Amino acid sequence: MMRRAGWWMAIAWALCACSGSDEETDAGGPNPTGDGLLIVTTEQIRGGSRSLERFVQEKKLRNFRVRVATETDFGGPDERGFARALRIRSFLQQVSADYRFLLLIGDGHPDYGDVPMMRVWPRHAMAADSCGGYFAVDCRSCDTDLMYGDLTGNWDLDGNGQYGEHGRDDGPTGIDFHAELVVGRMPVFFGDAAEADRILDHAIAYMNEKRAETTWRRKVLLPAAYYYFKGQRMESSTVPRTVDGAANAEWIAANVLAKHSDVDVTRMYETAGIEPSAFPSDRPLTEDSLITSWNQGQGIVFWHGHGLSREVGRVVWMNDANHNGGADDDELAQPLFITSQATERLNGTRPGFVIASSCEVGSADMMRSIQPCGT
Repeated sequence: MMRRAGWWMAIAWALCACSGSDEETDAGGPNPTGDGLLIVTTEQIRGGSRSLERFVQEKKLRNFRVRVATETDFGGPDERGFARALRIRSFLQQVSADYRFLLLIGDGHPDYGDVPMMRVWPRHAMAADSCGGYFAVDCRSCDTDLMYGDLTGNWDLDGNGQYGEHGRDDGPTGIDFHAELVVGRMPVFFGDAAEADRILDHAIAYMNEKRAETTWRRKVLLPAAYYYFKGQRMESSTVPRTVDGAANAEWIAANVLAKHSDVDVTRMYETAGIEPSAFPSDRPLTEDSLITSWNQGQGIVFWHGHGLSREVGRVVWMNDANHNGGADDDELAQPLFITSQATERLNGTRPGFVIASSCEVGSADMMRSIQPCGT
């Protein structure tokens, strides 16, 4: 799960972005300092997109200095995956002083992507076959865009060819987590310019929405499931205490959202089973309820639950059949409250920020195989 410092910074940024349209801001515009925005994409996407140039012009109207760079600039036209990632990072190291923001538009697959994420090894000490286990946290490697932001540190400090090894590659001349560029990504697979345009069109519409039309942006949806129950067995260990995601959501509501009197919070906590959440819920935590609520317009959707690459699930303690007071595996159910297929039911007209406190949902490895759904 994310640390709470990360939560409130992400929410504060999203609330700021949701506060109104760019055309009705204070004198000096939404970017009075004239910060630079560098967009890294491919010639295929740039040449096929009908909306990229319009997106660039919209940013320029808001006082951004914008440059679009492709393999024509960073090289390696026939390379993919890690080789291209290193080329992009080298290019960024040369030009980053002129920019504050970086937007990546392309395929993030670390092996085959044209604007790939970087595979790193923070849990290098784990057994080689651990990723085949039940939990994503067992995996030795993961994918990240942070190497495109933290450009001064050597992410392979020990020179063994495995980047981002915690305890080996971090430190004064290695990974310092002080990013020179703020990095964002629009995931576009298979060079599909039409897919890029759908995302860019949403961004353009968001920028140009009139203030009177933006009340939905001040709504926050908090779906939160149980993560674990006391007594639940986890391979060779037993969970020592119950962990309800709603407790985290309530911390956010009390310590962050309560400071904004105009923010409307909708809670979706566990109401099923023999131990429902101790916190009151406004709506049931189900996929249908989540989709319906989302389509009503939510500036932020901040969910908590167990995540896999295409779904996020609940943990429900259905009964205590053996009356031992502990949640045994055969007494638990794990229904889903959001799946990738369900996103096809989102109307896409009010695209809120999503903050996912769940594993694996950002997996470029799996998402590359999912065809665009148009939302």
